[in-house]
Amino acid sequence: MFTIRFDTLDFRPDMLVTLRSDVKGWANNIAGKYADDAWIFELAEGDFPNGLNFKFVLENTYWSFGDNFFVQPGAGQTYAYGGQVQFPPMQELRTENPAIAQMFFQPDLDENKLHDVIVIGSGAGGGILADQLSDRGLDVLVLEAGSYLFPSHIANLPRQHQVGQFDKHVWGLWDEFQVTNYVNGQNSGYQGGQGFNLGGRSVFWGGLIPRMLSYEMDFWPQQIKWYLEDSGYQQAEDLMNRMPQVPSPYHRQVKSACGRWMVTITILMRQWLCSTTTVTWAPFRWGCFPPLIC
Repeated sequence: MFTIRFDTLDFRPDMLVTLRSDVKGWANNIAGKYADDAWIFELAEGDFPNGLNFKFVLENTYWSFGDNFFVQPGAGQTYAYGGQVQFPPMQELRTENPAIAQMFFQPDLDENKLHDVIVIGSGAGGGILADQLSDRGLDVLVLEAGSYLFPSHIANLPRQHQVGQFDKHVWGLWDEFQVTNYVNGQNSGYQGGQGFNLGGRSVFWGGLIPRMLSYEMDFWPQQIKWYLEDSGYQQAEDLMNRMPQVPSPYHRQVKSACGRWMVTITILMRQWLCSTTTVTWAPFRWGCFPPLIC
């Protein structure tokens, strides 16, 4: 017997990793077991007298990247693999139905019931729309492909602990739960994703809602740009209770100190520039510096 070992903590049960080979047929799985932080496949060397071309397969769907792996097995040998085994990103939705979700969301199986409005998606757009329509007395049904993942915004949850790393990023869970279901076009660096869960991406939102500047919307439909600049942004900010951060005593002290330092720096820069140049008029301002008159 010989052993093929795939060391991984990322693809442990409940996920399933199998082998597929040229000898057993590329459509047929070779099962293993997960133990000691690795998928272990114990095989008889006599079944592979001419060697074994194989790939790891994740969830019966995702084949490991790159060329086939090859071994010429020997009795008692172990062939170990780890970081060189990479799979394409998984596209499936993360769907769960835990006890708390069952408690809050009872099944609605009445096929004869008519709803006034059906909203698809419960994120920042769909969720707000459904809430406002229901407040106006309409019977609203919200369809969400994902599940109830968190009882709170992730910023209110303990940070994800990674051994040997310091990370206090508020979006620490987003990389694991986002669904990337697109292929970038040429020269595109887009790195977004969709959040299929109750609340959508708003659950992972960090609380920053800066307005786009006017020139950034020059390529948008003009009517939309005008609407946002006229009242749309203000309505959205009011809806989400946007409030400027009240400066703390420390912030006020820092701003006051910076103001004093800038006055001193401005005076010194003017003295230095006037002593090294014959310019008597400056056609523009350098940052906060006043026009130079030497």
